[in-house]
Amino acid sequence: MEHLPHATGGCVYIVGAGPGDPGLLTTKGARFLSEADVVFYDDLLDPRLLELAPGTCERVYAGHRGGRPADSTRRQDELNQQLVEAARAGRRVVRLKGGDPYVFGRGGEEAIALRDAGIPFEVVPGVSAAMAVPAYAGIPLTHRGLSQTATLVTGHEDPEAAEVDWAALAKLGGTLVIFMGSRNAGAIAKALVAGGRQAETPAAAIQWGTRPQQHTLLATLGTLEDTMSEAELRSPVLMVVGDVVEQREALEWFEGRSLFGRRVLITRSREQSRPLRLMLEAEGGEVFELPLLHLTGPENPAPLETALSELEHYGWVVFTSPNAVRFFFDPLQESGRDARALG
Repeated sequence: MEHLPHATGGCVYIVGAGPGDPGLLTTKGARFLSEADVVFYDDLLDPRLLELAPGTCERVYAGHRGGRPADSTRRQDELNQQLVEAARAGRRVVRLKGGDPYVFGRGGEEAIALRDAGIPFEVVPGVSAAMAVPAYAGIPLTHRGLSQTATLVTGHEDPEAAEVDWAALAKLGGTLVIFMGSRNAGAIAKALVAGGRQAETPAAAIQWGTRPQQHTLLATLGTLEDTMSEAELRSPVLMVVGDVVEQREALEWFEGRSLFGRRVLITRSREQSRPLRLMLEAEGGEVFELPLLHLTGPENPAPLETALSELEHYGWVVFTSPNAVRFFFDPLQESGRDARALG
């Protein structure tokens, strides 16, 4: 990341963290996060992202997620003021948001508040759930011969009262990606059918997209409400409507990995668990670390030091573990020698 700019004090970096998989964070976002003095982070973010921040970094839970509760405007105003105050104190501020800050993320509201307060800011785009979640479910947004357009819409309001023109979206065709619509799935499906979309139109509901807990349901507009209700599918859910959904059978890759849906506990020391964790996660496992070991050198190093000084008298050196190798060679190298001392 040497070619990337460094974070500067008094500036707010509005960083998109992606939809769930921490590997989807951009390198620029990771750079600013690694240099932050304070991070304001949303709900649903993978906690491993916060591990990228320095140990001295203050972590502030902002608590934002889909939908807008009655007090959301007040809470947003309070958060905007916190961002302003942190920047005015000369701190390097990261506002870490799920997905992309400018796609149903209220990032624009925060940027306007910073501008009005005279605070410099930078927006680091993130991988939007609109693209990543369907891709992890094996559903392309566009596909030659099936869909040449993709429309993003929020579904958290009742279609009968919402500002969204569902009838117009029904006539538009193509792929429809619906954010925050799980509570209104039935009403949305009915509104689309009433607007002219066929009840047999393929539809998918994807819960916890891009994460090891991902759950994908296939249905049609006519059966979507019942299918989600029977599965008790709850937020966070992204819904996709359109003929592209039928490509899942051929393009699904994420949920078919060997450890998908399994939880794995690693009890090795934290220093040694990372390679194993990465391997297990690559196979789809949800990995937890609970270090039960803490490795230290011998309480009395004298016998080892004596043995190292008399290596020429030994015909064999037997190592019982990788840790034994490390505790043998570290003092050997500290004495100015290396493996050549073994003869």
